[in-house]
Amino acid sequence: MVENGVFLEPQRLLSLCRKLNSVRDFQKVAEIVVDEAMKMVNAEATTFWLLDGQKDVLLPLVVRGPRADDLKGLCLQRGEGIPGQVVETKEPVLVEDVTRESRWTQWFDSSNGFITRSMIVLPIVAGETAIGVLQLVNKRGNEVFNKEDLRTCQQLVELVATIIYNCQLCDYQERFLVSLLKTIAHLAETHSQADKGHGERVCSYSLLIADQLGLSEDDRRALAYASLLHDLGKLMEDDQQKHPTAGAQLVYQMEPKELVYKVWLGVLYHHERFDGNGYPAGLRGEDIPLIARIIAVADLFDHLYRDGNVQSLQEALEELKSYSGSHLDPVLVEKFLEAVERHPVFLLA
Repeated sequence: MVENGVFLEPQRLLSLCRKLNSVRDFQKVAEIVVDEAMKMVNAEATTFWLLDGQKDVLLPLVVRGPRADDLKGLCLQRGEGIPGQVVETKEPVLVEDVTRESRWTQWFDSSNGFITRSMIVLPIVAGETAIGVLQLVNKRGNEVFNKEDLRTCQQLVELVATIIYNCQLCDYQERFLVSLLKTIAHLAETHSQADKGHGERVCSYSLLIADQLGLSEDDRRALAYASLLHDLGKLMEDDQQKHPTAGAQLVYQMEPKELVYKVWLGVLYHHERFDGNGYPAGLRGEDIPLIARIIAVADLFDHLYRDGNVQSLQEALEELKSYSGSHLDPVLVEKFLEAVERHPVFLLA
């Protein structure tokens, strides 16, 4: 790969690929690509336009530069401006002087005083699928982009397009799965006359604790799934003490087992008590899996706050503390209280 006429070191390319492959979050992958492209050609501003296939518009997923905030919330129709045309033709465009470019729309500069001199606009394409557009604006030092800069950016995009596409697919699949689990949680709540949204709130509270503990992304994901499904058994079993086992039996039929096992632990043991007087197995202390101990805190807090006789958030927290060491792991109760101090508005929603 060439940067300003100089071949980039293979070590740099290897480092970039490793960095991208270690990130699962689609937004973060896009940010890495934007930042790398800016450094490669010394750009003043860059936008990663994501193609929304359903609405057929380009949305500014990542924006860098002096007027970045002005672009947020905007969208371009397919065929609108240079980015809109590039996503349609799937052909890169180098504009050395925008004043001589008929396709350039001046409304952005006119609205905020930004002065565009030159730009590189590249389609991000994996196979036959257009993902979006990478737009780099103005080379620093009052220079203009040239063909070498275009080739550098093209090679970068060709290198990362498939990685971006695969990450986007994973993002779509994850969002679909979470929405499916939320639907199942709502069904369980309807069946048991539970407070609507209980599963989603337990999930949110559980993840607050996970953040305080610094859990890995894999553990956070399993915790999210388990907390959404913790009352799954109520679809089949009305007996309060039997629903964890019923739910766990359903979860255990799912795949893959490497992930399902952690979810199964959370669903099965979320009604165990720290003092050993819970159910279904009467586990005690740290013999109770961590995932289940976290859900237990979140689950009980939601019942106290939404269904109890408390008059305020503070009363609910005080009552929660009274269960520390008996029903609940005292360390996790403390972690939850710390999280509430950092996100008090979150719990009032």
